[in-house]
Amino acid sequence: RRSLPALRRLGTDPSAPAGDRVEAARLLARLPDDDNHAALRAMLDSPEGAVADAAAIALGDLGVDWARPRLRALVRADARDVRIRAGLALAKLGDREAVPALVEALDHATRPRDREAAIRGLGRLGDPRAFDPLVRALDDGHVRYLAARALGDLGDPRAYPVLRALLGRVKQADVRDDIARALGDLGDPRALDDLLALATDDPDLQNVGPSLVRLRAVERGRVGGVVASAGGPRPGAGFSRCAQASAGEAGERDEASCETRGRHATLPLALPPDLHPAAWLAMVRVRRVDAPDQAAAQVRFGAGSPQALDADGRWREVRLVVRGDALTGAAPEARFSMPDGVRLAIAHVLLIPLGASAPTAAKR
Repeated sequence: RRSLPALRRLGTDPSAPAGDRVEAARLLARLPDDDNHAALRAMLDSPEGAVADAAAIALGDLGVDWARPRLRALVRADARDVRIRAGLALAKLGDREAVPALVEALDHATRPRDREAAIRGLGRLGDPRAFDPLVRALDDGHVRYLAARALGDLGDPRAYPVLRALLGRVKQADVRDDIARALGDLGDPRALDDLLALATDDPDLQNVGPSLVRLRAVERGRVGGVVASAGGPRPGAGFSRCAQASAGEAGERDEASCETRGRHATLPLALPPDLHPAAWLAMVRVRRVDAPDQAAAQVRFGAGSPQALDADGRWREVRLVVRGDALTGAAPEARFSMPDGVRLAIAHVLLIPLGASAPTAAKR
């Protein structure tokens, strides 16, 4: 950052070589600072077209909305590299006029990071023109996971059979986890059966539970449990507060959750009246909030025995098997026990029926 004043002087110096000024604009976009905006705005008036173009693209990369008109013009420029870079910047402003340039970037960009940014942008913009290019990108193993996520973000119902077919042929756990995430983001209740199968067949996947939550599996009566984001059963004793979800960096999410206080906390559990399995697969979404180190907590479901619930500072989906007869009481609960000083955030407890047939039609 000590170089920022020198970069601003270089960028606005009309006597400096145009190539150096273009590079200065690109570096100013990578080192965000409010004073950079004024320098880049001055560069927009440069008679050197490459300098003015680089300044507009840098401003778009910084999220400056008043660069939008210039970027809309640049996505129609003669030079492919300019079109692609302008489209990537315009996508950061949420402008659908970036879509043709993003498709071009996906098909022709030479830098992997530009292709990856194009895929993310196509998903975020939610334009149906992105569907076919994203489906084509699924054939590229280097960006398949991003394309799957983007199809979920796109929200186009045509994506469900595509993602389902991809799930049937892809074996890599990380890609399958991204497909599970995409199925939840897509919002199509047809995916509930696929996700319930993943819950029991792929125990290492971390996105199945959150996707079941996004598809309202508890409210639809497909599973039991409690969800912090659903506004359903209020937390019992031992919870200090519940917080809503927030977006994180690079498309990652924080989770809506309820935070424990003290050594014991209780969550009431909702059970669908037409589900009577021999056992339940409990999926507990948990993380430790007072420290990043792992802590050895416990959870007890209804009349069952306490089970280990290890948690650290990252969200984890802990899977536990619960006897069906442990939850036959009138008001079943999940009771959490923590060591002194340990606080946990609980995003959800999902109860997947095992050992008995469950309803298959998604309840709307």
